[in-house]
Order: sequence, then C-alpha cells, then structure tokens
Amino acid sequence: MPQRRVYDHAMKGNAEAIQKFAVTVALAESGIALMRQNLRRRNGQMSDVEIDRELQAWLERREDAIPGDVAGPVRIRSIDA
Repeated sequence: MPQRRVYDHAMKGNAEAIQKFAVTVALAESGIALMRQNLRRRNGQMSDVEIDRELQAWLERREDAIPGDVAGPVRIRSIDA
C-alpha cells in the first residue's frame, strides 16, 4: 500500500480521537478565559501582570485533587496489617 494511503487510513481511525482532543482543548481554553474574567471582576484594581500571576497560581493549585494525584514527590505507603 502506498505511504499516502497508509497515512489516510490511520488518520480516519483517529478522527474521533482528534475531535475529542480538540473539544478538550477548547473547553480548557474556555475555563481559563472564564477564570481570568472572574479574577478581573473580583480584583479590578490588579494589573494584567498580577492577573496573569494569579491565573497561573490557580492553574497550579489542585484543591480538588485526589490524594496522591499532585505534582511533586510521591510517598508510597505500605498497608501492613
């Protein structure tokens, strides 16, 4: 099979995954834009640089993360009876 046909066949199989990824990226971008608006509304006196700093801090916080599902070192605990 010519290389172009192999590529086309592979891409057809991934079309759904590509579409889902595009939706995921769009939703993430919308969420970031909404949080930027919230920060601006709550802190109208902040400069753009300060808003960007707060937005970055928000992106790095994982307040709703499952324990152990965070950045940094992971401690493995054994469960011994």
